[in-house]
Amino acid sequence: MAVSKSRNYVTKIDNDTYQKQRSSDPIKYGEMLVRMQDDGLTQTEIADELSCHRQMVGRYQRIGKWSAEVKAFVQANRGKVTNTKILTLASRPLSDKELLAELKGLAGDTLDNITGELRPFPTVSGFNELIS
Repeated sequence: MAVSKSRNYVTKIDNDTYQKQRSSDPIKYGEMLVRMQDDGLTQTEIADELSCHRQMVGRYQRIGKWSAEVKAFVQANRGKVTNTKILTLASRPLSDKELLAELKGLAGDTLDNITGELRPFPTVSGFNELIS
C-alpha cells in the first residue's frame, strides 16, 4: 500500500482493491474518482496514483456523473452490459436519453422483450404476402 500526497490531500492507495472495485462496480468506482477530483486532485494526479491513463479516469468520472436512472439501468443489466461497453459509451458525448437508448439496445431491451410479445417467424408464404 502506498501513501500519496497531492495538494495537501492524502490518499491511501491499494491497487488490488481499486482494480477489484473497478471491474465489479464501475459506477461506484467512477463516483469515487469524482470525489477525489472534488477533493482537489486533477485527473492526471488521480491517474498517476492509480497507475492508469488520464483518459480512463475521465471516462470513469463520466460514469460516476450519470443520472440515477442510467445508473439503475446499468446495475440492473450488469450481466448484459460489460465494462468495455460501458466505457465505450462514457467516451461519447451522449444525453441521458441517448445513453439510455444505447444501453437498452446493448441489453437487448426492445419493445418485444419488454412486453413479452412473440413475433411469428415469417414463412415463405408470409414473406410473399409481405412483399406483394
